[in-house]
Amino acid sequence: MSDSAELTHDVLLRVAEFLRKLPADQLEDLASGTAHLQVVSRSPVEAVRRQRLPVREKTPVVSMPRPIEQIGADLASFTDRAAAAAYLDDLKLSVAQLRSLAAGLGIAVSSKATKMQARDTIIQWTVGRRADAAVLARPGARRLF
Repeated sequence: MSDSAELTHDVLLRVAEFLRKLPADQLEDLASGTAHLQVVSRSPVEAVRRQRLPVREKTPVVSMPRPIEQIGADLASFTDRAAAAAYLDDLKLSVAQLRSLAAGLGIAVSSKATKMQARDTIIQWTVGRRADAAVLARPGARRLF
């Protein structure tokens, strides 16, 4: 068998599998000629379809009461979420400043997040995950069943 015949055979098998999965009404439309199959090349079309949506380039940097690195180091020193929340609240950061802080620390914050949501996200990713890991790492009480 030639390469062309093998390729045709493979294509017909794929088409048969596709047709086998179609509902009866679509098969009737194909048989009557009211519907047709179309060959669409994936490469150029997929390249157009997979283009990223336009997004904002970067979160704008705003002035901060302290350097972002220092705030990040301070947050890293906390072991309690409430203490970290109090620390951020004492800094009296605006939403834009919280977004800038999150971007500086490499934390994603939703564009629709409120001030409290942005603050809580920062706390979760700087203090909360570490606290959760510490709790999970502790050996638990052994059950004697």
